[in-house]
Amino acid sequence: MPTNKLHLVRGWLALVIFAGFTWGDLYLQGVGEDHARAFKHDRFYAGADRAFIGESLDLSGVGQATSGGWVTMISPTYFLSAAHAHPKPGSTVIFWEGNSRTEPAQKHTYVVDHWSYQTSHDGQGTKGLGSDLWLGRLTQPLKPQDKIAFYPVLKLPEEARYIGLKLYVLGQPYKLGLSTLDKIVDDLEIGKTRALRYGFHEKPGTGLGESECYLLGGDSGGPTFTVVNGKLVLLGIHFTNNTSNGLPDPEDPHRGWSGDSFVPYYLDQLNAHMGTERVTTPPESPAPVSPDVK
Repeated sequence: MPTNKLHLVRGWLALVIFAGFTWGDLYLQGVGEDHARAFKHDRFYAGADRAFIGESLDLSGVGQATSGGWVTMISPTYFLSAAHAHPKPGSTVIFWEGNSRTEPAQKHTYVVDHWSYQTSHDGQGTKGLGSDLWLGRLTQPLKPQDKIAFYPVLKLPEEARYIGLKLYVLGQPYKLGLSTLDKIVDDLEIGKTRALRYGFHEKPGTGLGESECYLLGGDSGGPTFTVVNGKLVLLGIHFTNNTSNGLPDPEDPHRGWSGDSFVPYYLDQLNAHMGTERVTTPPESPAPVSPDVK
């Protein structure tokens, strides 16, 4: 898939990252491009009024490549991104141990290997049916002393049990928003991708309040998590939305949705292509519970 231009399929927007350029920050309801409330949503905000909604969560395993592209670690060596906007082989990935850019010891760099695998809907790699979920790897495993996380994937016995989970959505530029998993569908926009969708309410003050979010161009390849026992577990990798301005269609407010590749659907494929490493999954019980963060 092209990575140097906005990729339009059937009139919907693929959230392509341009090399060295992004379309815009993760859109937050009631905030939008206004950074007056940055203290609450920006991971690296350093003001005295800092109150980041993800402060208790470990985001160290999410990095960005200098060439453009998101990296979310799922094992010491392997990571996920979007096939249409993944990091370039040989590019440097920057990880941060914590939520500060003022402590040099917290910054760690790794390199993207040339090996990769693009998932497919049928698991057979059928030409023309490649999904948008992309498995990459680093040239060396994460060093334990760097304290960089890798994330388990939530595996439940029925897809219906995912519906209604509170989502923690990370987008440009390391901004964290919230949403709710609305449905899981087959999305034909890029190849054929099993996808999760999350909605966007029409009016500020509804749903999850000012922290409710919407994907924009530049967010492709970033992660969506939920929280189990206080820890982040991975559910999706961003790849699409159905509007271009972060707002629902005024004629149909229910059409305002964003979409991710649904990672649990691809677990067998991922494990089959990760050498001796495997994706971890948290215990099914107790049921996933996300803290009520506004």
